[in-house]
Amino acid sequence: MGENGQVRIPGFTIERELGRGAMGVVYLAHETALGRDVALKVLRPGYGGSDEDARQRFQREVRATARLKHPNIVPILSTGESEGRLWFAMQFVPGETLEDVLEHTRHGRISAARAVRIVHE
Repeated sequence: MGENGQVRIPGFTIERELGRGAMGVVYLAHETALGRDVALKVLRPGYGGSDEDARQRFQREVRATARLKHPNIVPILSTGESEGRLWFAMQFVPGETLEDVLEHTRHGRISAARAVRIVHE
């Protein structure tokens, strides 16, 4: 952790938080060496029981995601550990999240046709 409790990963400048889940936090980051923006997922400390269990789950997620090949799945670009925290960088794809779509739709409902398109992708 850097000053002010911010996460620091060498080689990346963290711009802002994109989202968080049970296992980790995803940030928009700039990979300085290659001059590109990435989505950087960092394992949250103390996630899901013992630290070793959390680390193994996170590493399984990384390996499983790295094996996936599909036009609608962003690839993992790199992975590592910094200050005892595991992380992985993925291609950053700007756009709306499903949550954004639902928030901007009346009563949080979308048409059946649009739902089918989203699920199909």
